Amino acid sequence: MGYVIHCENPGDYGLLRQKADRSKGLEWQGQAHYDRIGDLVMRNIQERMVKEYGLKEVWIPEDEDLEEEYRHLPRNNIFMSPNFHAPPSDEQTEKDAMVLIQGTGAVRAGVWARSVCINESMEKGSMLPLLRAAALHNMSVIVFNPNLHRHQGKPIPYSNSMESHSLFAWQKYVSPSRFRKLFVVAHSAGGACLAAIQKTFSDEFYIRVGKVALTDSWTIDRESLTKEQHRWMI
Repeated sequence: MGYVIHCENPGDYGLLRQKADRSKGLEWQGQAHYDRIGDLVMRNIQERMVKEYGLKEVWIPEDEDLEEEYRHLPRNNIFMSPNFHAPPSDEQTEKDAMVLIQGTGAVRAGVWARSVCINESMEKGSMLPLLRAAALHNMSVIVFNPNLHRHQGKPIPYSNSMESHSLFAWQKYVSPSRFRKLFVVAHSAGGACLAAIQKTFSDEFYIRVGKVALTDSWTIDRESLTKEQHRWMI
């Protein structure tokens, strides 16, 4: 039984449909089959992030971040606007930027909920609608990928946990950037990544971040905030 990503209406983000009968969606055939379908959906989303929204796929850590003896280790793919990957410039000061952090589980960069993408639609389960909104508002974007820790049994440097991945990506690409304001969206366990960023980069976070949106998530414990930081959060 074959499947396609079918767009039923112009401008939508597609539904998973059977090739033989496009009125039908997924039929359960076991976990292994479900995982293969999940990989198909995630590849489709990541390809569209590049082709339709112009994001650049960057494999981290980059060679410059590793000593030569560790460059054989696997990498983690994240996605970002080209000017996020470029050296800090005056061009960045004229734009805002969005940081997207997913929750835990089988999801990868660009996906909020794999099951929702498969069983409902990519409109509800992927980050594509937010990328569309960012494009409409001329915002740059960076998409973290905190759930990819190993490949073929080998560890990925700086990605041994969701938090370590997010801290590395923030330090490498977000912190040195010069965008006017940063807007962060974190889902579920992505809130723990955000909390780690807030604690580690507190000197800049409350100055540079304009707003934070949490979906089914949490953020830093209020007892660890100063009075000024607490006022910022509320």
